[in-house]
Amino acid sequence: MKTALLICCTCFILLGCSKSKHSTHPALARPDGKSHRGDTMVGNTLTDPTALQELGRLYQKEKAFEARQEYLLRLLDYYLFSQNRLKGMKKHEVESVFGPTQYEDKNPSRVSYSGGRDSLVIDYKDNIVSYAQYIMSY
Repeated sequence: MKTALLICCTCFILLGCSKSKHSTHPALARPDGKSHRGDTMVGNTLTDPTALQELGRLYQKEKAFEARQEYLLRLLDYYLFSQNRLKGMKKHEVESVFGPTQYEDKNPSRVSYSGGRDSLVIDYKDNIVSYAQYIMSY
C-alpha cells in the first residue's frame, strides 16, 4: 500500500500536476480584455525564471488585441519599467522572451515588438541591446 502511494505521489510531481508557486502569480492571470493603463505594475515582482518564460510564451501566442497588450505591459513591468533589464541582453535572450525579431524600417539593428496599441523598440549593437524604448499609441 505504501509503495503504491509513493508511486502515485511521484507520478503526480513528475507530471507537473502540483501547482508551482509561479502559476498563481498575478502576472500570469488571463487578461480581462480591458485597458489597465495607470494601474500598478504586476510583472515587476516576478522572480522565478520559469514564470518569466511562461509570461513570454503567453505574450507570443496571444492574438487578441487587448490581451496581447496586457501581456506586453506585464513583461515590460519586469524588463523595462521597474528596472532596465533589457540593456545588455543578447539578441537570442530577447527573442526567447518576446519572440522572433520584427525589423523596424529594414534596419537590422532596430527591432520592435507590439501588443495592442503599444510597442517596444530595441536597438542592438553587436547583437546586444544598447537601447530600449516603450511607445504608447492611442
